[in-house]
Amino acid sequence: MSSTGDLQNNFNQLANELKKVKYGKKLDADQIVSGSPKAYLPIYNFLFTSYNSKFNEDIVNSNNELYGKSDMRFMEAVYKIMRDMFDYKAKITRDQFFAPGFSEQKVIMAKEVLHLVRGRYNPPKSKRFHVTAARSGSGLGNKVPQGPTGM
Repeated sequence: MSSTGDLQNNFNQLANELKKVKYGKKLDADQIVSGSPKAYLPIYNFLFTSYNSKFNEDIVNSNNELYGKSDMRFMEAVYKIMRDMFDYKAKITRDQFFAPGFSEQKVIMAKEVLHLVRGRYNPPKSKRFHVTAARSGSGLGNKVPQGPTGM
């Protein structure tokens, strides 16, 4: 969990999370920093309706509906999905989300939600196994380090 006190750093981390999910829209830094909910709604809309088809399927199977709702009802569903599917409880209420201010808490919440969803629905690709040859001047020569003996 993130701590408050460094809005710029939290904003940069949010921008990095958005890059990782390939969010294609430009962030309005002034709106984000001012705490305007209008800056965050497109992020949540993308994440919960377009980001990952498996995530969308799981949302539908959880009997949550996101389409055709007012902004308030949409965020109410987002809070419920995050609570039920990810065991996540936001540090700000839905009413605080729609109120002016609470800038850093909104940045932190968006960053944490992105991280949780991306972690479950876009797991990191497995690292390829790389074999590197020892250089002749490394002192290893043709010897290969052995694992523990006595097994």
